[in-house]
Amino acid sequence: MAIAIVLACILIWFAVLNFFESRSEANTSATSTAEEQGEIQQTQTEGFQLPPSPPLRPNCETFVVNVSSAFLRECPALFCDTIIRYGEGKEVCVYGRANDDRYDGSQDWYIIDQNPQGAFPDLAYMHSSVLEPANPTHIPTRTFTPLPTVTLTPTFTLQPSETQTPTSNVTNQTPIPTETPIPLQSPTLVREEI
Repeated sequence: MAIAIVLACILIWFAVLNFFESRSEANTSATSTAEEQGEIQQTQTEGFQLPPSPPLRPNCETFVVNVSSAFLRECPALFCDTIIRYGEGKEVCVYGRANDDRYDGSQDWYIIDQNPQGAFPDLAYMHSSVLEPANPTHIPTRTFTPLPTVTLTPTFTLQPSETQTPTSNVTNQTPIPTETPIPLQSPTLVREEI
């Protein structure tokens, strides 16, 4: 019986050694394969890892409610459910115009973010007729240079007067007529607006 116990212990010992040898060979072959393919696996170490960053949002443009009350809706249509009602002067964050093929006239609606400071966008819709930009971008318009103004000065023409006054008492001299200036009328300029 003692010989059987000793032989059993020796067999168990060799089985354990074979198990660990085969495991180390599998690890080495897996590591060499990963190195050959350039895919070294990183082992996680104890420590702090940053969570994934939230998705980037489009730029938000500030609009203001320009009517006494306006409704925020779940979709870009008048039959959609109302989320909340905003009063006049309420500032909202607008991402742009809605363009949803499922709704007719969706281009007349703005996409609104109810919580622009939050981690994720909370989208809703408002009709464009109840909003106006808080800081509108001035669109340059074509300006015309005003026409030069002509200042007319009166011109005088000399016309002989009906009464003649003699200048001297000489008999052979002809009297010189006195002339009175008559101003001409200034023409009225017609200005065309374009």
